[in-house]
Amino acid sequence: MRHYSIGVFFEVYNKDQKKWEKQADWLSTLKGVEHVEVLLEDTTLNNSEMLFLKKLLKNYTIGVHAPFIGLSVMSYHKEISKASIKILNRAVNIGKHLNAEYITVHLETYPMNMTLDEAKKRASWAIKIISEKSPFPLLIENLNVKSSIQTAFPSTNREITSLTKSLSKNTGIAIDFGHTMRIGENPNKLFSAINNYVGNIHLHDIINGRDHKALGTGEFDIP
Repeated sequence: MRHYSIGVFFEVYNKDQKKWEKQADWLSTLKGVEHVEVLLEDTTLNNSEMLFLKKLLKNYTIGVHAPFIGLSVMSYHKEISKASIKILNRAVNIGKHLNAEYITVHLETYPMNMTLDEAKKRASWAIKIISEKSPFPLLIENLNVKSSIQTAFPSTNREITSLTKSLSKNTGIAIDFGHTMRIGENPNKLFSAINNYVGNIHLHDIINGRDHKALGTGEFDIP
């Protein structure tokens, strides 16, 4: 039977090491936490900064959540896609220094004038490039962004299940239960369908369509 550990996010939005230490102090007060997922928006850390971060988190298994703010490997503009991949590869390199066990990646949004088949091809292209650089599993997170001009990939249960069929050995899914619920899909049904591909789970509650709420305060039925 597969073992899932309990983890929390650790934010690295910048190089403010005092904030890192404050988070580490807070982590030490939590019971049962076995891993941290480093939310890595700053990918310009030098060797001494990476060593400092690694020492702070020495008591935990480490995963990396790749940067996503302002990025999209799904962009219609190849310049943006390639720049996004370059930044994601820097996150992979930091993960190597931290001895990370996985990296969670957002593919992000594509424009509505791109067909779903084109989006799948763009996703496969990006996943292949990044996974070839990664010594640990590359986990694709399901998203819930949708408007009249752009939509995220993968989003629906069908899209996520379809994506698993093209994943290589070193890739998998980071399933976000809240994102799934926000678009009206059943996360338990999705998990049952793709559980062999799931390497990471994000849990948060949802209230009146608004996600990332504390567990137990909304509609998510979980002990």
